[in-house]
Amino acid sequence: AATNSQGLFLDEFGGGGRACIDYSGVKLAESGVTRVLWPVCSKKWSEDCSSTGCCADVGMKCYQKNSDWSTCMAGCSSKDPQNESWTCNVIESPEPRTSKTCHDRCR
Repeated sequence: AATNSQGLFLDEFGGGGRACIDYSGVKLAESGVTRVLWPVCSKKWSEDCSSTGCCADVGMKCYQKNSDWSTCMAGCSSKDPQNESWTCNVIESPEPRTSKTCHDRCR
């Protein structure tokens, strides 16, 4: 089963029916076709989170280094250990990852 950080999915059933469903825990079988509404959140330190604006690891935020790179970290300093400059702008998801947003997109 596909997953995302919030467990929210848009289920599309035969006959054109659609429903936003919050699946928690392990799901062994799915009815209909399920698609994830948001891209997978980025892993800390190693992935660019500029487009997702969210981090897979708890306590992390997406911080911008420059126009070409942002990554998930617990905090940000204007200079990193390699003495490179960071803007430290927090990049947020372009759309809130909430059940309300899921339901609104479902209509």
